[in-house]
Amino acid sequence: RRVVQQVGPDLGLHQHAQARALSTEWHPIGLALREYARDTDSDVVIDMGRVGMQHYASSLLGHADYVVAMTRTDLPSLNAAQTAVQDLKDILGEGDLSRVGIATVAAAREGYSTREIQSVFAPVATVGEIPHDAQTAAVYSLGSVPRSNRALRSWARSVTSLVESVHDAANTRTQLLEGR
Repeated sequence: RRVVQQVGPDLGLHQHAQARALSTEWHPIGLALREYARDTDSDVVIDMGRVGMQHYASSLLGHADYVVAMTRTDLPSLNAAQTAVQDLKDILGEGDLSRVGIATVAAAREGYSTREIQSVFAPVATVGEIPHDAQTAAVYSLGSVPRSNRALRSWARSVTSLVESVHDAANTRTQLLEGR
């Protein structure tokens, strides 16, 4: 399975007011996205970080097979991630944290190790890491010109590894729920 097979619709919400205005629609949107994922054997990725979770998290997260909280590995980012994980606990319930994972965006010379981060976020598992490489990420997110194919391949491998790790965690959770 390739990381990016097809890029689907982008809701493009950029303000809290937009999310709030759609508050009655998030549940049907969640149902439609779940059905789309099932029918097309696709993953649906929703970036809830920019708008915030308060207006639609419970409706969308109720349909999620797995939730990944992305964070950088520096102290301010980890503090913010702890708040986000607490919000997830409040929304999902303490017992449903088996479908939540932490993924890190690690800078080369700063920040905390995966083991240190795991000890802080337990029982939420750390599911993977990608390197912080703004120039390479901009190739995928902004259409920037790549500086080298080697850098692209290396970064893409880390993203592929993260995606596979998330799939493994989600599949393990599903199998446990189904009693296999």
